[in-house]
Amino acid sequence: MVLQKSSSMVLKVRRKPAESVAPAGPTPRELKLLSDIDDQKGLRYHLPLVQFFPYQSSMAGKDPVHVIREALSKALVFYYPLAGRLREGPRGKLMVDCTGEGVLFIEADADVTLDYFGVDPLPPFPCFDELLFDVPFSDDGVTRLKCGGFIFATRFGIGSFFVPETHQESHSSTINTNNYHHLTTKLSSSNPPKLPSSLAPKRLMHCAACSLLVLLNLPPPSKSSLHAYGVVIQLHCNGKTLTKRFIPPLPEGYYGNAFVLPTAVSTVEMLCRRPLSYALELVKKAKKEATEEYVHSTADLMVIKGRPAFSMTGSFIVSDITKCGFRDVDYGWGKPLYSGLVRAGIDDISGVSYYVPYTNSRGVHGRVVLISLPEEDAMKRKPAELVAPAGPTPHELKLLSDIDDQQALRIHYTVVQIFPYQASMAGKDPAHVIREALSKALVFYYPFAGRLREGPRGKLMVDCTGEGVLFMEADADVTLDHFGVDFLPPFPCFDELLCDVPSSHDGIINSPLLLFQVTRLKCGGFIFVIRVNHTMCDGSGFMQFLKGIAEIAQGAGKPSILPVWCRELLCARDPPRVTYIHPEYNQLPLQDDNKSASFKPCHASFFFGSKEIDAMRFLLPPHIAQSSNTFDVLTACLWRCHTAALHWQNPNQEVRFMCVANARFEPCRLNPPLPEGYYGNAFVLPAAVSTVAKLCGRPLSYALELVKKAKKEASEEYVHSTADLMAIKGRPALSLTGSFIVSDITKSEIRDVDYGWGKPLYIGPDKAGIDDVPGLSYFIPYTNSKGEYGRVVLICLPEEAMKRFEKELHGILQIKDKQKPIKSISNL
Repeated sequence: MVLQKSSSMVLKVRRKPAESVAPAGPTPRELKLLSDIDDQKGLRYHLPLVQFFPYQSSMAGKDPVHVIREALSKALVFYYPLAGRLREGPRGKLMVDCTGEGVLFIEADADVTLDYFGVDPLPPFPCFDELLFDVPFSDDGVTRLKCGGFIFATRFGIGSFFVPETHQESHSSTINTNNYHHLTTKLSSSNPPKLPSSLAPKRLMHCAACSLLVLLNLPPPSKSSLHAYGVVIQLHCNGKTLTKRFIPPLPEGYYGNAFVLPTAVSTVEMLCRRPLSYALELVKKAKKEATEEYVHSTADLMVIKGRPAFSMTGSFIVSDITKCGFRDVDYGWGKPLYSGLVRAGIDDISGVSYYVPYTNSRGVHGRVVLISLPEEDAMKRKPAELVAPAGPTPHELKLLSDIDDQQALRIHYTVVQIFPYQASMAGKDPAHVIREALSKALVFYYPFAGRLREGPRGKLMVDCTGEGVLFMEADADVTLDHFGVDFLPPFPCFDELLCDVPSSHDGIINSPLLLFQVTRLKCGGFIFVIRVNHTMCDGSGFMQFLKGIAEIAQGAGKPSILPVWCRELLCARDPPRVTYIHPEYNQLPLQDDNKSASFKPCHASFFFGSKEIDAMRFLLPPHIAQSSNTFDVLTACLWRCHTAALHWQNPNQEVRFMCVANARFEPCRLNPPLPEGYYGNAFVLPAAVSTVAKLCGRPLSYALELVKKAKKEASEEYVHSTADLMAIKGRPALSLTGSFIVSDITKSEIRDVDYGWGKPLYIGPDKAGIDDVPGLSYFIPYTNSKGEYGRVVLICLPEEAMKRFEKELHGILQIKDKQKPIKSISNL
């Protein structure tokens, strides 16, 4: 089984910004308490539902988005608590603040028909995240399809209400929805609360793996161990369908949560080895437990025990919604092809299964059962361990420089290395080799084994504790072929190649400074991924550390270049003096209605060889083309394409280009130079500024001259001025609005790292952008599968903007389809 199992289909959606739909008329402003059944801990999550509707000729010309939005607004007049917000009162008691603010609503158009979802549209649905886009606090979304059908997806907080048992086809409020407020006491604890032991829901601790044995039909554990395991079966029973209903019954129109979970308990041995009739009797027995008294007992339990969580370990929970009226919902387009849950499980409750009524494409009526179970793990990963220095190291505090601890660098970046099988290394374990070399290298680079602390005025320093760095080893049942012919970002299932273990990504303070994972592949190759705290070092400094590890891995006693701290060299002068304007730190107001930043980012990598660069030079006057280096030409072209792709509506919107200039090298090399072995951050970001109209409307040579001008700003004085700015202005953030940032690592010798398995097939970042800096692009040296040497450029843009970027780029290059740059795209 491979690491990635997702569909290769792509769903292209044009989506409008989310809007708030408020009640169509005035509604009361009040606080409404939830019942003790409503606000139990086990219901504090969201439940996604989806409905598929085909085209109806009788509704031709009518827009389902408009129809549903208008009906929703009118319905909220009666169901006005749903337009409010939950608040938490004393002792965590939930209540609805009926503010009338409304619910979020998104309309979209997809370039597919219902055929895209198969003959029988059933969960899990491909690209569902596009059908209910995850904007903050999103609730409802209607997506029109090319065929005239549409999909209506909604997500609601189940702590507020549950789907009523019977569907009401009414255009006015014939049901008294105020019963929700007046009768929450009916499903709240008795006074005083009582908890008969014979009726109390049972909370048991069982082995989680055991319930999976039942569902997966795997061989059970050995007979001697069976008695230690148990299985819990919980049945979702609604207050309207209990063995004995409420007396008096819950009123028509009550829409709060009204279910309990009577439970049957068994051991794995008894459940799997006895006849099916044994399990059947347990199910019947659990259902008989469901009485009015059981409901009251559950509410009382919430009060007495402080809202205990559900017992999920070893549990199989069934919710039968075949009689809920889901199939009868009709907005004018007839009954839905599918109406129900999106998937089994809810958040961290994977053991919930649903019975959904369904008529398949052959006209056979029955029920669909949604199941959630873990796959056979394609990645076998050992627990993370701390790798400490192999020998004693000093325990001291080391201050970071003012370049190191600026706000923009308080993030993590990731480095990926892919190595093929080497026959000369047969029998050697790359995880063991690298772990041992890492431990020895940390004796020299011991600050990496410490923890960052924050001192007065937010100044960062390294507490050299010697605790170590996090290290994981794993085995994947795939070969390098899984990653394609050309190993380029973004990589499939990257989160498996660098697992986010606890404490590895808990900010930058008091956490391990480095996280390593070595993943062995079936073919004998391996992938080595590292996440780095950026305040400790830049790319050049970290490559120095990696080369030290590689040298020790191949038998050296110490790195050939010994590390040097000397961070005071890049601290502010006394007194500090800012001698440049530094537009890279001047925050620009967004003078544009461009909403691209709110959409899901799309990551891509493009290969540029000599043929592509020559095509770009052809667009320049000959004397300029001949006097301009590859970096300048490529950067100018990409900056224009990047800006044009973002579709700025205001032509006077300011945009910026920033280039990473390192103080180790010309033109901003310090005098005297930074000592060999300095591995701290030593770069600045000189910037060029233009407007959208000038950059996109003038010849390419205009952008080229701006790029050259920004590079000329880079000098020793610029470096010191940047450090002084950090001290004077209190570490200002980078200006990201309209910024295109380029980091060129083609000359950093990153391809020379060799742990014994030869040079890597790929070494570089995992994607463009870092955290909230999406405009950062990398130029990486690369030789493609055809033997062509060039550079890979990593780009991050919103999805629609990425399509426009490709169009702009291919228009400039005038390359036929078969000659397009190698490109790999993934929405992350």
